[in-house]
Amino acid sequence: SSGINAEYGIRGSTDNIMDDIERAIDDGVNSVKVLSRDQRCLPGAAATEIELAKQLMTYGEQTPGMEQYAIKKFAEAFEVFPKILAENTGLKANEVLANMYNAHQDKVSGMNAGINLEADNCEIMDVVERQVFDIFLTKH
Repeated sequence: SSGINAEYGIRGSTDNIMDDIERAIDDGVNSVKVLSRDQRCLPGAAATEIELAKQLMTYGEQTPGMEQYAIKKFAEAFEVFPKILAENTGLKANEVLANMYNAHQDKVSGMNAGINLEADNCEIMDVVERQVFDIFLTKH
């Protein structure tokens, strides 16, 4: 099969802007490369991380002995990503975590509850319905 080549001229007013544009293009190209190897995706916007944290916490609470503390701490580590997303968008991390855990209590649609980064306030959305996905291989 023959490949398609394209060349673009990109200009920016400062070196910092050009660096950001270069990183964005590089990220996009790498995403296409990864998706060409494996098309599987997971719910994005921190929905996967909170669901994993919730399920690990539940498992940790059912585990006897000292192992439960390690399992619970491992579950807490998954909360870092939604916290960073919230803080980077100007939202309160604790409020976002509380709302996400609350949304993930719904066994039917809660699994797909993620942060709406386009909202001005702490809004949780169904990421599958809004087609916000993360590449499986980046989570594997």
